[in-house]
Amino acid sequence: YKFPQPPQKPTITLTQQDGKVVIYWDGRATENDIDFITKEKDFEGYKIYRSTDANFTDSRVITNGRGILSFDEPIAQYDKVDSLSGFFYPSPKLLQQTGGVSFYLGDNTGVVNRYVDSTVVLGQTYYYAVCAYDRGDETQDIFPTENSKFIRRTSSGEIILDKNTGYITPGRRPAGYDPAAVQDYTKSEGFRGTGQINIEVVDDKSIRGGNSYKIAFTDTGAAEATAYWSLINLTSSDTIINRSSVFTGNTPIEEGFRVQIHNDSEVRMDTSKSGLEGGTTNPQSITFNVFFLQNQPERINGVKLPNDYQIEFYPDIVGNSIADTLFPPTQSNIITSKPVNFKIKNLTKNEYIDFAYYKSGSISTTHNIIFKESVGGGEYRHTWRVNITYNGGNNIPLETSGILSLYTLKPFGSSDEVTFKMKGANIDDASAKDQMDKIKVVPNPYVVTHEAEARLLSSQVSGRGEREIRFTYIPPGATISIYTVRGEKIKTLTHDDLYVGDVYWNLRTEENLDVAYGVYVFVVEAPGIGTKIGKFALIK
Repeated sequence: YKFPQPPQKPTITLTQQDGKVVIYWDGRATENDIDFITKEKDFEGYKIYRSTDANFTDSRVITNGRGILSFDEPIAQYDKVDSLSGFFYPSPKLLQQTGGVSFYLGDNTGVVNRYVDSTVVLGQTYYYAVCAYDRGDETQDIFPTENSKFIRRTSSGEIILDKNTGYITPGRRPAGYDPAAVQDYTKSEGFRGTGQINIEVVDDKSIRGGNSYKIAFTDTGAAEATAYWSLINLTSSDTIINRSSVFTGNTPIEEGFRVQIHNDSEVRMDTSKSGLEGGTTNPQSITFNVFFLQNQPERINGVKLPNDYQIEFYPDIVGNSIADTLFPPTQSNIITSKPVNFKIKNLTKNEYIDFAYYKSGSISTTHNIIFKESVGGGEYRHTWRVNITYNGGNNIPLETSGILSLYTLKPFGSSDEVTFKMKGANIDDASAKDQMDKIKVVPNPYVVTHEAEARLLSSQVSGRGEREIRFTYIPPGATISIYTVRGEKIKTLTHDDLYVGDVYWNLRTEENLDVAYGVYVFVVEAPGIGTKIGKFALIK
């Protein structure tokens, strides 16, 4: 038998950002999975589940139509922006089979590949699952399906996971923690694109410190629009992301970071940098657009070249415009060569260009300037058009001095490259010295138990879970010595985790005996940083 199945499970990674849990995953295979029954890409969204036990009993709060607990409530849901939202509507027969329940398809929030949980309790272990689901098919009476979530804790405490599940105990960063960051961000010579490229660190632990990277672009050729971008690890010579067309939003998270490319996808005038300086009059308007006329062949209309220009005005004649013929070649579409008092310079290529020129208007004067340049492959084409309009008559002359700057917003092209290096996280000793006073015991006092302690295993029916307290902000390499108030050392703890500054103690001595209730002294010794001495109490 063949039954409907959900999309492929995403492979998730869990990390933390100073007390917040971060889950991220690569959804490309999941979101493009084809259902073997409907033969369609029926992925609809993700549901994210969280629990403090491996069986997800915390989230099992939804009953079926008979009042029996049957379904889990997600802490977040993200679905595609499409025509589907709200509840799936099953047929009466299917509704009977499902116990009188439907399936919530989402609110058209848009799909993500990262989720940040900021509502966690530090020191508490959490279990997570990211489950992809499909849209079902009302016409074929196929109910939506979602991924299973499997986590198993063995009697020995070992935790067995599936690819879409994980667990984590969030805590504080160590004292003096200096996070991963981008270094040596450099653009290639002659870099053209005017958009912004942001490199976002998502997972400090996965950052490959010291590795260098390159972002390269592929454009479409003559029109020079951005088609794809790629990410190459220059240190390992691996192409990490190859020809991606996703520029912002859910870009892939690789090696601990992701790239967000805010591309100026359309070549257009950059009004913030363009304008007339040093002119002698005040034009009513100046427009700068690609040359375009209705009903013209493609070879006549202009190409949006991603270049910058300036028009230089002089008091005397400095040259001639070129003759040009539009379509159809009637008398009114023939532009003759004329003596002019200006030149046009292509600033991007550092060369002067040809242009056609004529005046128009009856109650105002518009000076029409049509650029002609060599485009991709050497073809001689129209490109841009500038109209400079003056009110007050039909024969007002152009400027006799000054420069009209015409800058464009440009997409990233094949000649654009960005290189950068990733700095891994580290401990800044000077900062750690200043933060040693942050080191504390949680909870303090410890009264019998506290909310973050682990529950019993499913195989245990009596007793309690492991007792524990934690020391926070401990730098890696530090040693924690615990003493009675009489000065007897009962336990030594070490810490070597760069990314989490929490060290747990199960309230047992070196001989594995439960400690007595009372007051204890702890000494934290961090080589090269300093020493912190404090007290805590265990209350019965």
